[in-house]
Amino acid sequence: MVRSSTLAIPLALPDYVRVFGANADNEDSDGDGVADPVDDLPLDPNDSIDTDNDGQGNTEDDDDDNDGYLDDVDDYPLDATKWSVNQPNEGNEGTDEAYRSNFLLMFVATLLNTDNPQKPSTAPVR
Repeated sequence: MVRSSTLAIPLALPDYVRVFGANADNEDSDGDGVADPVDDLPLDPNDSIDTDNDGQGNTEDDDDDNDGYLDDVDDYPLDATKWSVNQPNEGNEGTDEAYRSNFLLMFVATLLNTDNPQKPSTAPVR
């Protein structure tokens, strides 16, 4: 407490400030129940997993594997190498690209067509 001639002003000092240094093995900086060494987001109390390391936790991230396909339409939301169970075989990049283009075009067309919604085609373009 600092005293002046007429006032007593309490000093508010934090009791713990970590400027530099490693966290202890069992320290949980954000209080989410996950120790900092295994917490992908040690300062975010709402999330502890960030599978694509983009700084946004999986709870709030719409594309957890950062493959360009939203989790809602991604059959493998945690695997950036796959996105559809009907995805063509590996090694045929021309077919893969045509397939992805066709799928995305049909998906966008479906979103825009509110009068007669249809399921997007997942058949590869040949």
